[in-house]
Amino acid sequence: GYGSDTIFQYNMPVVGTNMQINIGDVWKDIESMQINIGDVWKDVVEVQQNIGDAWKVVF
Repeated sequence: GYGSDTIFQYNMPVVGTNMQINIGDVWKDIESMQINIGDVWKDVVEVQQNIGDAWKVVF
């Protein structure tokens, strides 16, 4: 009846908001992963620099 329709109308925005919040959390996780990948790349660059320094020592 009308009561059910009203509940449905009220519940929908709440579900939408929860979905948006959850998607937001997923994006935060992806950003964290990107930051972690960035840290890995920094480490790789440092290793390359260390190898470069080692070659300088060799030569």
